Amino acid sequence: MVALTTAADGEEYVEVTYDATDAADAVLASVSFEDCVFEGLALESTRLVHCSFVDCVFRDCDLGVLLADDCVWRDVAFERCRMQGVDWRAPKGAGLGNQLRFDGCFLRYGVFMAAHLPRVKFANSDLRETEFSDADLTGASFAGCDLSGARFHNARLTEADFRGAQGYDLDVTTKLIKGATFSMPEAVRLLNGLDITVE
Repeated sequence: MVALTTAADGEEYVEVTYDATDAADAVLASVSFEDCVFEGLALESTRLVHCSFVDCVFRDCDLGVLLADDCVWRDVAFERCRMQGVDWRAPKGAGLGNQLRFDGCFLRYGVFMAAHLPRVKFANSDLRETEFSDADLTGASFAGCDLSGARFHNARLTEADFRGAQGYDLDVTTKLIKGATFSMPEAVRLLNGLDITVE
């Protein structure tokens, strides 16, 4: 295992496992990681600039208030990570790729506004007060997630799977939710936005 603090700007790393190190407040620029594993890292307020993560796994990491500027994330799994307040919006064409997975993560107050996230998988995660407005979440899965206070204004939720999720408030009058799947009893919440009375 290697300490992340040994990663040099402008370098490429393949099949490296980074262990529990404190890299809080560090800055990494133009670093490329492929098939790497990050375990137990403390990356609070770390700044990543022009970095690339492909086929990587983050496990039991603290990524709270991570600053990711112009980074690429493709086929990345986050397992049991704390990621409170992370802004995932991608400027200048970089961004979140396909097959992102978040399992058992704490993503409260995250910002995915206008993010392109088709088929993203959130499982058993805390997404309370997370911002998904204008995001493309086509085919996304929210199994077992707490979505209390999450905002989905104008988000594309076509064929999204909300089975087992709780606390969501969605506008069912939009075509952007066509083909989505829900489970009872939580699906009754979908009636909240309609001007009807249920007795």
